[in-house]
Amino acid sequence: MQNTRKKHRPRFGIVLICILFTTACSSPVVLGTIYNGAPKRITKAMKGYAKFTKAQENAIDQRFAEYHQWHRNTQLPLYSGLLREVAQQLGTENGITHATVTRWTDQAGELSLAIRQCNPLNQATDFWSTLSETQVAQIKQKTADINTLRVKTYNSETTAEKLVRRHKNILSWAKRAGIKFNSSQSDLLSETLSQQINLGSQRLALWKQWTVQFNELLANQNVSGFTDNMNNHVNSLWSITETNYPDEWQASEDLWANFLHRFMTLQTAKQNQALRKKTTNIANTLEKISRDSKTSVTARCFDALG
Repeated sequence: MQNTRKKHRPRFGIVLICILFTTACSSPVVLGTIYNGAPKRITKAMKGYAKFTKAQENAIDQRFAEYHQWHRNTQLPLYSGLLREVAQQLGTENGITHATVTRWTDQAGELSLAIRQCNPLNQATDFWSTLSETQVAQIKQKTADINTLRVKTYNSETTAEKLVRRHKNILSWAKRAGIKFNSSQSDLLSETLSQQINLGSQRLALWKQWTVQFNELLANQNVSGFTDNMNNHVNSLWSITETNYPDEWQASEDLWANFLHRFMTLQTAKQNQALRKKTTNIANTLEKISRDSKTSVTARCFDALG
């Protein structure tokens, strides 16, 4: 099969903050506990879509355990390496160029894509085939309920309220990660958020359409070509917005890459020193966690491209 993976930057485009937001504490014990508990939190949510049998629940647990082990072994060292590069650059006197920022965001984009392309929902027709008609109906109802809730939540705020909330949340997350915005950086964030093309309603419509098609596939597993059709459909989810709105998506990616560069130029020497220390500590922690696994689970990437 031809490799059709696209090189793109992640939605937020802010490598430092994207990674630091999810690793806000550099303590190996705290961060290790959070990371090691991730599979249980994810599988609990998955199991809420239907009343699965014990064997099915075990299959879900096994797939996500293998995926988590793959992520630990192969991805955490890459995160650590990227953070070390960022920390090293923060210690130079030449500043951070736009080309450097672009390289970071491209690398983060590859990491983001790998997480999705190896998701346990890929290549899962052996699991879908075990579902009963009742379970298929339960999944259909659950996805419909989620779609309804998402639309209701999205429509409960005006555009201005959404911008205020996002600005507040980003500052809060950044603070938790040890990144303190100065007034100029906060103003820049407000400016960038206001310029971003809002595809929220379009994404909701795409997700609804995708789930409807997914449920139709689940309900018609005896149709010829089911395996390929389901695998292709799940794979389409990982780049659904980019595929349907490529120009708007690229404009947003460029906007946030520019934000990151301008954000870094507004850093004070004291901020750079603090951020360098933070990124170095987290890089060390991630590297330790990548080696700190006592399990016999086989690491596995559930490659969407086969």
